[in-house]
Amino acid sequence: MLIKFKIIFEDNTFLESHDSMFNQIKDHCHALPPFNNKKWKRYELITDEGQFIWVDFQTGLFCINGQLIHPATEDGLPLTHLTDLQDFPSAEERKILNGMPYYPIFGKRKILGDWGEAEISFCGWKRKMGERTIQKIVYVYPQGQIVLT
Repeated sequence: MLIKFKIIFEDNTFLESHDSMFNQIKDHCHALPPFNNKKWKRYELITDEGQFIWVDFQTGLFCINGQLIHPATEDGLPLTHLTDLQDFPSAEERKILNGMPYYPIFGKRKILGDWGEAEISFCGWKRKMGERTIQKIVYVYPQGQIVLT
C-alpha cells in the first residue's frame, strides 16, 4: 500500500508529497521554513487503496474515511473546537507550527524486526490541558489498518 500526504495551509493553498502516480515529489521539509512560512490548516493521509484520513489543526477534528471523530478526555470532556493557542518548544523550522489551537504531529516511522520491516504513517495533534499534554494521533499501518490513540 502506498501513502501520500497533503498539507493544506490557512490560505487554502496546499502541498502534496506525491503525484497522482504516487511518485514522491515533496517532503515535509517543503511545508516548513525556509520553503514555506504559512500556518497549517489540515493534514491529510491518502492511500492508493482509497483510504482518506485528515486532521484539522483549527478544530481538532479527525476524519477517517468520511467518518468525523470528535476526540474527548477520559471524563468525556470535548477536545475539539478549543481556541486557546498552543506553544511548544520546537526546532527553529517548526516554530511556524506554534500559535494554532492544535500543534501538529506528523510523519512516518520505519519499524524493523526479525520478520522484516514496516513503515507506519501518522498524523495528529497535541495540546496542553492544564498541567497535562494530550496527544491524539492516527496511525496507518502497511496492510491498511487504522488506529486512533
